[in-house]
Formats: sequence, C-alpha cells, structure tokens
Amino acid sequence: MTLKTVHLSTADSISSLVEESVASRAMSLLLLFDEGTEPLHDQFLLAYLRDREERRYDSVVLLRGELIDDQAAFFREVRRAVHLADYMGGSFDAVEDVLRVEALSRDHTKRTYWVWRNSHVLSRATPGHFAEAFEVLVVSARQVSSGFSDPSGTVKPPWPDWEAQPVIVILTATWEALGREASDTHSFLYRLPSRWSPLFPDLSTGLISVRIRKEGL
Repeated sequence: MTLKTVHLSTADSISSLVEESVASRAMSLLLLFDEGTEPLHDQFLLAYLRDREERRYDSVVLLRGELIDDQAAFFREVRRAVHLADYMGGSFDAVEDVLRVEALSRDHTKRTYWVWRNSHVLSRATPGHFAEAFEVLVVSARQVSSGFSDPSGTVKPPWPDWEAQPVIVILTATWEALGREASDTHSFLYRLPSRWSPLFPDLSTGLISVRIRKEGL
C-alpha cells in the first residue's frame, strides 16, 4: 500500500513516523492532515525541522507553500529558500539545475531534506503546476540519491563527478485537497511520466502517503 492512515496526537509521534519511513529507505513522503489537526501540523514541522538543522551538515530547504499559488510563486520561493539560487531562471528545468547543485548538504554523507509545507495551496490553485513541481522535486531527489539506471539495473552517473547522497522529499497538505489523488495508486503522485523511462526503467516515484488523524477521531 502506498497510502496508510494513522491516529496520532503529538508532534513527536509524527516525527517518529517520518524517521521510521526514512529508515525504510522512503525517499518521498506526503503527510496529509485531517481537518482540525492544523496545530499538530505546525508543532510537528517546527520541532522536526529544528532537530534536522541541529544535526551538523544536514541540510533543510523549506518551501513555504502557503505563499505558492502559481508557477511563478513556486519559482520565487525556490530562489528564496535555496542559498545562492537567486540566479535561477523561470522554468522547471532551471529548478532542477538548482536542486541538484545548490540545494544539497556539502557533506555527501549527510541527509538533505526538501520540505514543501502546505503544498495543497498550489494543488488547489493550479493542479497542473503542482504536478510539475512535484515531479521536479521527486526526479531531482532520485538523480542525486540514486543516479540513472538502465533496464539491467546498472547505475549510470547523471552528470560528471556525481557522488550519491541521500535526499528526502517531504510534502505536507490537507487530506481534503489531496486525499483523492493519494488514494489512487495510478495517480501522478506514484508514477512518473513515461518520458522518464529511458533514465528510470522503474517509473515509481517511491512516494509514501500518510493520512494523519487525531487519536479518538
């Protein structure tokens, strides 16, 4: 199953869930919060990101999704969130270039986290742009973490002097906005477009979606 439902009531319990997923080699997580769990969402992110940043050389890029309601706003937020990315052009190809270079930990043994909170704002406003933005995050993370591969499973460096390093993509959103897509195993959340098949014979995004409900509800 790519979607699971959990009943949690504390920020620590959500953090533990995320770390368990990362330890199981999940590269992408979509945390879907039920109505009424907004305070829990905020408490979790504050504590989780603070803990990541306190780990020396772990890198966190935080996209403030509440400010992203169209494609241009997504590009602006990437330029703000990624150090030295103010040169970035206005295209998803340009975003990919920035993520693969500027948005990584300088220590390749440490984790990099790309976190897009409140991603439902863009998914509601312009679903097509949300799908493109999601794709570029997942594809870029996969290139950095695993490289390209051929049908035999042989790893191919995506660029000269490539060195694999772990990148984890975490999106938060409301269940109301993205629950339908998260419940459909054939949606864009779980499968990359076929144009990526020459580079990724396995088109699975590797996403795990988690619906978070408060205990007792």
